[in-house]
Amino acid sequence: MIDVLSIVFLIFGILQIILFFKVWGMTNNVKKIKKRLLDESSFDDVRKALLGDDKELAQKLLINNLISELIEYSNNRDYKGYSNVEAIIDIYKISFSKLGLDIPDNIKKIKTIEEIKELI
Repeated sequence: MIDVLSIVFLIFGILQIILFFKVWGMTNNVKKIKKRLLDESSFDDVRKALLGDDKELAQKLLINNLISELIEYSNNRDYKGYSNVEAIIDIYKISFSKLGLDIPDNIKKIKTIEEIKELI
């Protein structure tokens, strides 16, 4: 009986250690989620500018957000799960087209992370 109980406690102890490391790993995910939520709030400024009928300000804010995401992606390739620079630009094309605008040509030309890093 003691042998069976010892095995159960051993398995339980191992599972506790695994659980500890899983919870520790999740704390990094909380940081990513918090950062993502803060990034989403940056679009609130664009919405406010549009509600205030200030299309030029909305365009500037949208360009600023796009540039910030490109720079963040160049620093961290896992940023928001983007696969490449063109994926980020494609997502912003939708927002720009809703405004009846086009992404500036100097940003459209960017194809790789190295091109972003060369700018600085």
